[in-house]
Amino acid sequence: MLSFRQKILISYVIVFCIFTTITFPLVTHIVRTIASKAMEDRSDELISKIQTAPNNDALIRRLKEQQPLIFFRVSVISNDKDVLYDSHAKRLLGPRFSQEYIVDHPEVTEAFKGRVGYNEDFSELLEQKFSYLAKAFDFHGKTYVLRIAFPYKYFNELAKDCEIGFLILTTIILLLFSIMTWLIINHLTRPIQQIINAVSPYQEGKQTTIPEIKLKSENVNDDFYKLAKTLNSLSAKIQKHIDNLKDFVANASHELKTPITIIRGFAETLHDHPELPIDTRIDVTEKIVKNCKRMTFLIKDLLTLSDVENIPDYKLIQCDLHDIILTCCNTLHEIFPDAQVAIHTDPDEQIFMAADPSLMELAMMNIIENAAKYSKPPAKIEINLIKNNDRILITFTDHGIGIPPEDLEHVFERFYTVDKAHSQKNGGVGTWSIYRKNSHHQTLW
Repeated sequence: MLSFRQKILISYVIVFCIFTTITFPLVTHIVRTIASKAMEDRSDELISKIQTAPNNDALIRRLKEQQPLIFFRVSVISNDKDVLYDSHAKRLLGPRFSQEYIVDHPEVTEAFKGRVGYNEDFSELLEQKFSYLAKAFDFHGKTYVLRIAFPYKYFNELAKDCEIGFLILTTIILLLFSIMTWLIINHLTRPIQQIINAVSPYQEGKQTTIPEIKLKSENVNDDFYKLAKTLNSLSAKIQKHIDNLKDFVANASHELKTPITIIRGFAETLHDHPELPIDTRIDVTEKIVKNCKRMTFLIKDLLTLSDVENIPDYKLIQCDLHDIILTCCNTLHEIFPDAQVAIHTDPDEQIFMAADPSLMELAMMNIIENAAKYSKPPAKIEINLIKNNDRILITFTDHGIGIPPEDLEHVFERFYTVDKAHSQKNGGVGTWSIYRKNSHHQTLW
């Protein structure tokens, strides 16, 4: 697998190859265009010098005067298709010179039609390939044509030099741009690498906890700093869930271990002693049933815990808290008939809140039952239901045995019980609802 940096570098190389492949053929075309434009500009210069000549002889003299400045072949054709002047042909061929040799060329024909003529052809006279350009101009009301020639090999050499220069330039640009990009990407991706290095020990199993990600850059506005902060927050939450799960398993195992051990012991007794008296067998089976019920209640409580932490939105409805408290009080009197419960609230005001009615009733019932369970009979409990603007406050006050100071810091821990022997006797899996306890006072939000 390629790293992010390697992918970027390879992408640049591919883009460079595509760019070079597309633009390289254009270099020759651009060179030819530039050369053609240069030839046309040179033609305009010559035309401007000879156009004002009074006659043909003066025109030829002016061209001869420009001979030292002319580094290519020049010809002038009159309106009646006569070659008035050629810088090379008459000098090289002498009497064998034929004006048709020049007049019949396609670029001359195009020039007489009013267009700039251009053609590339092999010259038998000079025995090499030339680029020809012909341009018409007005000479005393008549149309004359100036024809110039430039060695084609110079075009090729110029194009070749430009192509090599283009390749060198683009390669240097690519190299510099790649180095700059590599440095920039290396700087930008360094926090990512730091994050990977921080998490790798946990991923490889070298650490049992998700480590905190610390970046060298402490700029709070940096996106990677925000990402690291978010990941740390998520890691903390995940670790908390794991810890709550490493507690759920431990406490569930502890709570279920006792009844399972009892059931197994009594079952082995029945199996090993089939001759037991009927009264003994009934007593043993009753204890097995009792512990099975206890396990059922424990499992029900554990499932309730799961429901509390995963309440879907559709289960949240407007609940009358006063009615829920009354229901809990009626249920409490079935368990503790002598319990004395006083409810303090505004009788003229109904207090509603969005909640799951069954779970809200279960939470309140848990608090009220604990208040009665851990109080000397008859239990005395006071409940205050107060609405303050957009907040609802419910307080439960009892006169029970309270919680020792050393256990107060643990009341928010799931499954925590203060007096495990008393809890096992009376049932329950410890603290699971969101509430605060002090010695004799419980508050539910």
